[in-house]
Amino acid sequence: MDNKSFVGDRLRKRDLGLALVSGIGFFFVYLIFSPRGLDPSLWDEMTVAAGVRPPQTVFAGVWRLLTAWMLSLFGPAYIVQTLRLVGAVVGGISAVFVYLVLRQILAYLSRVKSFERWEWIAPLFATIATVCFCAGDVMFRITAPIAPGTFRFLALILSLHFFLRFLKHGGLLRILFSMIFAGMLAAETLVGFILPAIY
Repeated sequence: MDNKSFVGDRLRKRDLGLALVSGIGFFFVYLIFSPRGLDPSLWDEMTVAAGVRPPQTVFAGVWRLLTAWMLSLFGPAYIVQTLRLVGAVVGGISAVFVYLVLRQILAYLSRVKSFERWEWIAPLFATIATVCFCAGDVMFRITAPIAPGTFRFLALILSLHFFLRFLKHGGLLRILFSMIFAGMLAAETLVGFILPAIY
């Protein structure tokens, strides 16, 4: 595919800058407004992390290994602050890729050369949509302070990102990464089953 046939389809330094600003903004906003305590279900997950019973699913298992490692490293006194910090970091990374995915989707919807003078609209709308999503209750619940759902969401966003990059540029590595993350989702959700089938 020829890059010149797509209006604003190529990710530029401006797009990467806006994505980073969105991610860093979410990081600091989350640290200020996120819950100071742990949800009871998270305490239950931490009990499981201590080895009471084996992990049941992929992402819950990852979360339990992470919390077990953090408990042994920081101790119970600092686990709340540690989980909030990790949640903020993962949420910030998610915000970066949310912007990139939205930006790429909007680019595919603006493939007409006659609209080149309006190429700033896609970054603007992607930024507004990312900020609105990150400021919503859903995003805070996903990373409050950090839970298995965080990893599901991040895997979904990464899978979509690499798939969109594959559609634009091709390349075996992009589609392999996309299918790896989709395969992770397949162990947890119906979405992970559908995405590889589409590929």
